[in-house]
Amino acid sequence: MRTLRTPHKNKDTNKKLSARRKAIAYHEAGHAVVAYVLGAQKFRRVTIDRRLLKADTLGAVSGSYSRSFRERMDSDFDDRLVRDVEREVMVLLGGWAAQKILTGRSSWLGARSDTNKCADFLFRLWGNTAGKLKDTHFKYLKERAYNILSIKQKWSYVQAVAKALLEKENLSYQEVVEIIRDDSQRQSREHVAKTNTTCNKTRR
Repeated sequence: MRTLRTPHKNKDTNKKLSARRKAIAYHEAGHAVVAYVLGAQKFRRVTIDRRLLKADTLGAVSGSYSRSFRERMDSDFDDRLVRDVEREVMVLLGGWAAQKILTGRSSWLGARSDTNKCADFLFRLWGNTAGKLKDTHFKYLKERAYNILSIKQKWSYVQAVAKALLEKENLSYQEVVEIIRDDSQRQSREHVAKTNTTCNKTRR
């Protein structure tokens, strides 16, 4: 006996899939915007195109750190390397931060590889001897990543990049930069227009 799906159930399923795709786009946009804002190493591409991803991967920012960065981590640490590690960890946490701002909930769903990389970087930094310090450092960097995207201007960047991802599915680093710059200029124009309107009302 064949069970027929009702239009109502299909509509609910499509709605859930659409919401999930949107969450993935915002997650990847969060990575990309934090990388741009912090001046991290240029990534090659940000994508939500399942054809270009591994079976268990929902989205990706590829090439966000190089082999030379890992090699540096295996050598002697200095202040510059510590700053670079912190920056890379914040980029990895940008996806979580974007999802939290979008949904209002803190969720690590779909971010397992991000947290694993964060743990690896901080383990290399602190080793086995500083568990509490490592946890405190992680929380501090997580808060910084969240605070970056909480700024109205930066969140607008995330929205613009996520919108483009939903339309194109793949964006190069240069395309992301252009989207952010265009959005920044749009915000500046709106701010000037709003200021002029306020001034004109005051003069009256």
